[in-house]
Amino acid sequence: IFPIRFDGINTKTWGGTTFIIHASTGGWNSDMGVDGGWYGLAARKEFANLFSDLSGTTDRRAMFDAGSTSTLTINSVSDFFGNGGLKVKKFSNKTSAGANGSNLTHTDTDFPLFRLADAYLMYAELAAKGVGSKSTARGYINALRTRANAATIATDAEVTADFVLDERARELYWEGHRRQDLIRNNKFSGSAKLWQWKGNVLNGASIDAKFNLYPIPQTELNTNSNLTQNAGY
Repeated sequence: IFPIRFDGINTKTWGGTTFIIHASTGGWNSDMGVDGGWYGLAARKEFANLFSDLSGTTDRRAMFDAGSTSTLTINSVSDFFGNGGLKVKKFSNKTSAGANGSNLTHTDTDFPLFRLADAYLMYAELAAKGVGSKSTARGYINALRTRANAATIATDAEVTADFVLDERARELYWEGHRRQDLIRNNKFSGSAKLWQWKGNVLNGASIDAKFNLYPIPQTELNTNSNLTQNAGY
């Protein structure tokens, strides 16, 4: 519905999907349509565990490096070369026909800011929290799961806030939603939900609620005396 458009000839950038694709790529450059991998981005095991398998057989949204020897545990946050973390292949610089993009360095891949699946899952989250029809929400969820070749849910009782949160992760990962999804469901700070390296601890630890808001940059505070720093910073 609303993407950020990228084009390897006319709208070049080192950010955007150029960064996402290169930084998630290792030695499988030809699969991604780029001229080299930057070896940087990987997913935690808690995300991998949201899928029943990682091959894409039971859910085509599981788009990972099938041939990788990666371990799901990230023993070091900088350990991409050592195969820590799951290598994601959701975005590539390939056309729908499998051809490389127009530029092997700067990608042609658009980034989705808002798409229909997000709207479906917004409704489902509201229904799970008592606003809206769970039956309608189940239809929206099953439309996404059918498209992904994943098993559908059979009853309205399965439309829970936790299920929808997990479904948003499976559907919208790497599209910039997860942090706000967790904050909205009271699972970002504190210890209600842990993941590897939360709180700078391998197995995760509680973090202060102040992190639900970013600090206001000091340059902005210096410029505008009407601003007050967010609590805790």
